Amino acid sequence: MSNGMVKEREKNSAKTWIIVISSFFANGIIFGIHNCFGILYPWLRDEFAQNNVDNPSAKASFVGSLAVGMTFLSSPVAGILTDKFGAKSTALLGAILASTGMLLSAYSLNKVEALYVTYGIMFGGGSSLAYNPSLVVLGHHFDKRLGLINGIVTAGSSIFTVTLPFMLQYILDRAGLVATLQILSAVLAFLILSSIFYDIPYLEQKVESRVKIFNKDIWKSKLYIIWIIGVPLALVGYFVPYVHLVAFSEEVALKADGKWLVLCIGLTSGLGRLIFGQIADMPNINRLLIQQFSILLIGSLTMLLTICRSFVCFIILCLCLGLADGCFVALQGVIPFDICGREGASQALGFALGIMAVPISVGPPIAGALRESLGSYKIPFILAGIPPIIGSLFIFLGYGVISRKQGSNTVKNQEDFERRKSEDDEEKYKTSILQKDKNTNVNLTGYANERPDNLW
Repeated sequence: MSNGMVKEREKNSAKTWIIVISSFFANGIIFGIHNCFGILYPWLRDEFAQNNVDNPSAKASFVGSLAVGMTFLSSPVAGILTDKFGAKSTALLGAILASTGMLLSAYSLNKVEALYVTYGIMFGGGSSLAYNPSLVVLGHHFDKRLGLINGIVTAGSSIFTVTLPFMLQYILDRAGLVATLQILSAVLAFLILSSIFYDIPYLEQKVESRVKIFNKDIWKSKLYIIWIIGVPLALVGYFVPYVHLVAFSEEVALKADGKWLVLCIGLTSGLGRLIFGQIADMPNINRLLIQQFSILLIGSLTMLLTICRSFVCFIILCLCLGLADGCFVALQGVIPFDICGREGASQALGFALGIMAVPISVGPPIAGALRESLGSYKIPFILAGIPPIIGSLFIFLGYGVISRKQGSNTVKNQEDFERRKSEDDEEKYKTSILQKDKNTNVNLTGYANERPDNLW
């Protein structure tokens, strides 16, 4: 290497699939544990009650909520650290922090405040530092199949969410809560191994461009601003079905177990991530608009659940809801690359996830409060469907306005972004050559041989 430049490594190759496997397990382990907190919750609540903790139910619930909240709230920090120190170092720090926090939680069960720190902040914050790089690194290694790759990786959380509850329940029944947390700590330690593969193949860019702490350029994109306003708005009602679906099914007196509905959503969500990830890689497919269609569908299906009176109706709607959810999740890590490019993707994704933390947290409690006040889930579910519809329509409208102004220059996907960015930079380079040597004869026929390879 010369002049402080880093050569671009091979992309779309068999070697990079090791990174896909590592990211798959990172997504699966992190969100599998988060999504299965409901299995740990009764044990933690009983532990608090035995230790004479006031209001054990609320405090046990807050432990899990704090961990999820920290995972999203810490995402902007994760994005900045990824740009500053690289994906490998950030993910390694996150894995160590999450694993250590989980291990310390096993010995903090009689101290609620300590558990808030070890499980809520350390495990939650560490999860964020390990999760963000697992998505960002994909866009630096894959161009042609980025949608499918993200679909495969994010399907990890669906698979772990479906299988992990059975394993956790088995361990809890035979070994207890302390041993279960110790085992989960060991599982999280596996992320230390997976993080060592997160090498980002920087395109021969100058080293000083890598150490820019805060990327201001992403905030100059009107489309990015519209996206991070619309999607968080949609998420106010997004998680309501996941939290209250079982209770709602019991309210309408379904004879079958409502947990099967959640299982249906989880299964088709994983399938949807694979299907729509591949569809998103097709030529002339606009990933941003596909995601908004899925959000619009989620809002509509949430409302339609209120008219179901049979288990078959619930099953059909939940299967469709899972497919729409899979589409939304699969494209969440791709769109920042489409809008902001590789250079801005890590912070674009990080800030987006950070902003999403609040609406994700407030939706289900509001729905629960309305249920207690009204005595029925019908109105809460109808209201929960409104934000996704409004959020998606807001982005549709914003995209339409920008497209009208920019004409055919509106970017559809990462490959389109790369091509146009390369064309723009090449044109700028030609112009700079002409300006620099305006008093001399410049032979542009040899331009391809003398220009640098880092036009990106």
